[in-house]
Amino acid sequence: MSTTELKNLVLEKVQGIDKEYLLEDLLHLIEFDSETISVPEEHKKGLGQGLEDITKGNVILGDKVEADFEKWLNE
Repeated sequence: MSTTELKNLVLEKVQGIDKEYLLEDLLHLIEFDSETISVPEEHKKGLGQGLEDITKGNVILGDKVEADFEKWLNE
């Protein structure tokens, strides 16, 4: 699908939306695309630690987390 076709489809869909909160979310998403994101230093440190944990294998697989969560819910 071409860029022009995609734009037309998006415009068509937006024209059919009557929910104000959804239109506000869409506007925020569109505006967000052009924003520069500044990540605080403490968040960068946390991300770095998370990446280090991954490379060291200090992780719990999603399947295990889901199974443990299911078990906890059924207790």
